Amino acid sequence: MIKTAIAARVAAEMKKEPGVLVTMEHGGLGELSVSVDGREVVSAKRFWYPNPWSVMRRVREAVRG
Repeated sequence: MIKTAIAARVAAEMKKEPGVLVTMEHGGLGELSVSVDGREVVSAKRFWYPNPWSVMRRVREAVRG
């Protein structure tokens, strides 16, 4: 549940960014993976819960190139 909430929060924030298309897909139990243009920028396993702001920072860095 925690990772689902983090993913939803990050997706909602990213949808506010101009020119960004966000899609969410169901993953495995305890999985949170975030990709930008096919490149994985966050990969969280079952016992690691990333900070939403950290995820956003990594995504923004990846979008900027």
